[in-house]
Amino acid sequence: FFLRIRRPPRSTQSRSSAASDVYKRQVYNRHSLIAESFVYGDSTKNTLVGVFVPDQKNLEQFAEQKGIKGSIQELCQNKDLKAILQKEFDAYGKSEKLCGFELVRAFHLELK
Repeated sequence: FFLRIRRPPRSTQSRSSAASDVYKRQVYNRHSLIAESFVYGDSTKNTLVGVFVPDQKNLEQFAEQKGIKGSIQELCQNKDLKAILQKEFDAYGKSEKLCGFELVRAFHLELK
């Protein structure tokens, strides 16, 4: 009698990995500039990406404090603002005890 134990394919997330993704989304959802978020990670890649729906009022105030003006659509496409936001999200993730590989390294701002 021979018993073979099958492992799931590498592309299939384990339960702990799926739970970790949910936790990361919740961390970013608590940030005042984000109304909704989707965080995606692929086991074959070494970075996470995110799609964030900004809190319009807070994003406009944040941009104004940084000296960046424009409509909400223009702010979502502004490369200077996105660079500032990347630093902001990195600092926030670290303050929430996310490890380096759990931080979103690229993101897209999308209006609802």
